[in-house]
Amino acid sequence: MKNFISLRSSGRNGWLAFAALLLPFSAVIIFCIASGVPDHAREGDGALLEFSTRSTAAGETFTGPYSRYGFHHPGPAYFFVRIPLHYLFGSSASASYITVSLICMLCLASVFLLLRKCGSRLMPVIFCLLAAIFLWSFKPVIWLNDWNPFVIIFPLLLTFVSFTAVAAGFHVFLPVAVAAGSFSVQTHIGSFPSVAAAAVFAGVFLVIRFKKRSNGGVPSLTDSSITRSISIASITAVVLWAPVLLHGLISSSGGNLSGILRFFREASPGLSLKRSFFIWIDAVSGMEANPLSGEYLRRAGILFHVKGIIVFLRVTLLFVCCTFLYRKNRTGFTLLAGCMLLLLHLTAFLSIAQVRGEPHTYLFLWFAILGLLSWTVILSSIAELSALLKSDKVL
Repeated sequence: MKNFISLRSSGRNGWLAFAALLLPFSAVIIFCIASGVPDHAREGDGALLEFSTRSTAAGETFTGPYSRYGFHHPGPAYFFVRIPLHYLFGSSASASYITVSLICMLCLASVFLLLRKCGSRLMPVIFCLLAAIFLWSFKPVIWLNDWNPFVIIFPLLLTFVSFTAVAAGFHVFLPVAVAAGSFSVQTHIGSFPSVAAAAVFAGVFLVIRFKKRSNGGVPSLTDSSITRSISIASITAVVLWAPVLLHGLISSSGGNLSGILRFFREASPGLSLKRSFFIWIDAVSGMEANPLSGEYLRRAGILFHVKGIIVFLRVTLLFVCCTFLYRKNRTGFTLLAGCMLLLLHLTAFLSIAQVRGEPHTYLFLWFAILGLLSWTVILSSIAELSALLKSDKVL
């Protein structure tokens, strides 16, 4: 009876934390609908986003946002999402704020529900509390910004969590992972290495699970639910990437994808490993370091050292938690999430080392979600292992 009451209390607190997390986005939407945002002339990247939205709606182009390197990001998924509200609100600034708020709310809601399904009992509550800290750390100027390097933050969060769920055996979330990952890659090519790493990670564990089922005399790919998930994910990928492939076929120059491949083939990475390491530390410590970036640490010349300690502590704790979970035979979602995050930390470094041109800070801002997910896994692991130790003592 006591355990049942505790479970219900945890679930209720989880929903309350989730409602509080979505409150700022709900307030923005209500304000925009009720009062509207004054129209203002957009310039630079904002103007290009509006122009591309209209041009995609007219069927004139099927590429992603323009890149400073001379090509467009892979696909128009972001523009398709922007089109309905763009015209519903008469191309006003309200449309941009509401669209970004809805993207954030949808991704956060999906992650919360996914963690309730796949994670430990406390994981959704821990996630909501840490996500609130994340929002406070980065301020609305980042998470309400419709610029494509910023708008991918929460879709990537959903991508990594859903691929982890697939690796843990919850294959029903494969279409979600494909949709969120495709949106992110089409909107910003810089997310491709990390999305690809997460997909390969999930694919490897999916194959291992299939082989175990086959060796146990259970049909692998003939299971109707697995087949259905793979079929829906395949259809989702075809629908989302068909405009990209169509543009390549009808373009005389080989299309935008050919331009992207040509750029990366002809240009060489210009960063040394040392500078890549400095940028990596700065990027992946964003959630924790942003509130610490005051004048005192800067003047003392120890801000980077503090960031380095934070990243070292986080990665070490992740590794220790994964080790203990494995030794206790807790090989479910939490362990795989920890392993996924260790892989993503490495992938983030390799991505930075391959950057061509000037490594602007905004290119790596989304790496900060590794902090949000890492601390969620670390605290959830500690809670899970503590409960396990208590039960062992009782026995």
